[in-house]
Order: sequence, then C-alpha cells, then structure tokens
Amino acid sequence: MIITIDHLSFSSSSFQNDIDSLKNFGYNVLHQNELLENLQNKKLFLKNFSPTQKFCLLTLDNQISIEVLEYDEKFHTKSFMKPHIAISKLSKSKFLNNFNFEVHTNEKNSSNGLNLFQIDLLTNNLAKSTQFWESFGFKKEIQSNSNSLSMNFLSPLSNQTVKLHLILDTNQNHYKLLDYVGFNCLAFISTSIQNEKSNLESKNILTSEIQSLQIGQTIFDIFFCKSETGEIVEIIQPTKTNS
Repeated sequence: MIITIDHLSFSSSSFQNDIDSLKNFGYNVLHQNELLENLQNKKLFLKNFSPTQKFCLLTLDNQISIEVLEYDEKFHTKSFMKPHIAISKLSKSKFLNNFNFEVHTNEKNSSNGLNLFQIDLLTNNLAKSTQFWESFGFKKEIQSNSNSLSMNFLSPLSNQTVKLHLILDTNQNHYKLLDYVGFNCLAFISTSIQNEKSNLESKNILTSEIQSLQIGQTIFDIFFCKSETGEIVEIIQPTKTNS
C-alpha cells in the first residue's frame, strides 16, 4: 500500500549551490553522501550509468522532501516537470531559481519560507498518464477542458493534499531519464513493495528489479517504474534500521 509521497527528485548540475539554495528557504539536510552507490536497477532509467552519485535529501516541515542528485554526466533538456511554490514577496525578490520552479507570491506569508503546492507535468497522452498516476493513489478532479487535468493525492498519514496538474503537450515523448537535469521523478513510500511491483506489472507498466540501499542507518528496498508516456516513479520501503 502506498502511504505517502517521500520526495521529489532533482538532477543537479550545481550540487552544493542547489543544496544551499534550498537551505535558504528552510530545508534541512537529512542525509548527504557524495559517493552514494548508484543502484544497478536504475540503468534502464539513465542515459549514462556510473557506480556512484552525489546525493542529498532535504526536508522541510509539512512539505515534500527534495532529493538532490548529481551524476558524472549531465544532460540538459527542457524539463517536463515543474513544481509550483509560494514564497513571500520579500523572499521572491532575493530568490535565485535554479529549480525551474513556477514561483508565486504569498501575500499572507512574510517569513522566509516556501510552500510547494502543485506539480505540473507535461504529457503527450492525458488518458495514459492519468491511468499511471491512479496506480499510486492520485484521484482525478472533474476535467474542465481537453488539454489538462488535475489529480490529487491525500496521504493517509496526514491532511496534506498534493496536486498534480497534467498538461497535454504533443511535443513530449516517452524518452525521459533520471540524469536529465531538472525535476524528473516522484518517490512514494509503500508498506508492501513486492505487492506494489506485482500490481504495476499486471498493468503492463515497466518496472525494475527490487534492490536494497543503505542511507544513513536505514536500509531501503527500492524499485523504479516508468509509464508509456515517460514519467518515472520510485517506490521505497524501509526494511531495517541499524542501531
């Protein structure tokens, strides 16, 4: 069972600068490792595989965590995924947007904070993308036009709703990869990763093998999957914590 969104993944071309930028808006480094193992099960989802990667996971109360990764080779393309954030007017004047954020001014917020409230996602097939995201618990709203559709994810662990806004773009294709610079992957926590994989395979969704990775003191089982339209999702299950 999918119980929550764990993080949004960002492929960086300026690792420490991007970390510092997020820290300026209240994000805190939970884990950082500049020689983290790059799992073999990611090979299908990378243009160039290398055995290690730079890794940093940053968290902020009541917000989606952001995973910053930097690979040995960086490939620049127009990102198909754009998060919307609201920040104060004062913060906006100082904000260096390295992340392809769609930035809104929150007049009610005068603090040095950030609210990530929506993710835009470009797709060449709304129906196929909708079916894919429904597999992870997103529920579609009433569709107001034929060129876009909004979906909501409500975690059973919190009252926070995450909105995914699918936008039809006929120039998009399925060739989307994790080492393309920008936001490119949404990760979920599951209580039963093997059942999750079997369910996705029954829908003919491409999935990787499950592999284990230790981050900090915790061991996670992880696999990746990809839709026909190219969206990539990571499924994670914590399995063991070392004391």
